[in-house]
Amino acid sequence: MTAPRRAATAAGALLAKRGLKVAVFEAHDRPGGDCSSWVRKVKVRQGVQKFIFDAGVQDFSGLGPRGPLRWRD
Repeated sequence: MTAPRRAATAAGALLAKRGLKVAVFEAHDRPGGDCSSWVRKVKVRQGVQKFIFDAGVQDFSGLGPRGPLRWRD
């Protein structure tokens, strides 16, 4: 089964629950899609700084009642 993002996991789980044989394949080098993260290391004066990026953050855009979410100051 192939499907975009979280749809494959959800569809696979529902089909398996109904008794069907399911195989979900991940194209990336690790499973998780938008529920994953990646690390970047940057050389700085004190050594190496590690940054962790969350892949799911992009999905929050457009979820607000008036369009994209906005931070309040």
